[in-house]
Amino acid sequence: MPYTCVILRSAISLTLHWGEVNYNAVRAMSEKANKTRTVSVKIEGRVQGVYYRAWTEQTARALGLDGTVCNTSDGSVEALFYGPVGKVEEMLKLCAKGPPDARVTKVTVIERSGSVAPGFRVLGTNWY
Repeated sequence: MPYTCVILRSAISLTLHWGEVNYNAVRAMSEKANKTRTVSVKIEGRVQGVYYRAWTEQTARALGLDGTVCNTSDGSVEALFYGPVGKVEEMLKLCAKGPPDARVTKVTVIERSGSVAPGFRVLGTNWY
């Protein structure tokens, strides 16, 4: 009988241990999912006239991000993304490639604070 009791105690201990690990992992994923990130991005290269803004809008909306995208007078594209950390990170990786005809040479990311207006919009060219 004592042997059975030791096994039972070990099984209970293992179950509690795994339960704690799973709970902590779920809690960590949930906390990360609830965190948001706001970034402004400048994408350089052959990014105008290649459907980059429309592609950005479609991709950002599919990821559930808020923000804007516009052409600039220097030939680059600027975007503002707001949403869950993981989705913003995914969008940044996708921006480095862009749509099929784009040739991205540089992506500059600047962390911002706060949120943006809901939805995602394409803006006119930013002539500054």
